[in-house]
Amino acid sequence: MLGRGSNGTIYRISEDTVVKVYPRGDALSDIRHEREMARRALVLGIPTAISYDVVSVGDGYGAVFELWRGELISLLGRTDTLLFSRAGEAL
Repeated sequence: MLGRGSNGTIYRISEDTVVKVYPRGDALSDIRHEREMARRALVLGIPTAISYDVVSVGDGYGAVFELWRGELISLLGRTDTLLFSRAGEAL
C-alpha cells in the first residue's frame, strides 16, 4: 500500500503502475468523475495523473495509473495561487 485517502487506497502493482481501489462497490461513476476532473486540470496546465484503465477488485473497482511523482495539489496551491484559483473556478 502506498497511501490511503477518503476516496480510495493506492497500491503499487508493478514498478511503474499503481491502482486506486475505491471503497464503494458502485464506484464507476466516481472513477468517471475523477477522470474528467483530471482531464480538465491537465488542460489548465496543472500536472496530474489520468487513469487509463478500470479493473474489477473483489466486489468493487479500481482505476489504473502510471506511477506519478508530483506535488500534492495542496502544496501546488501554496506555490502557485493564481493557477490554483483559476483551476478552482474552472473545475
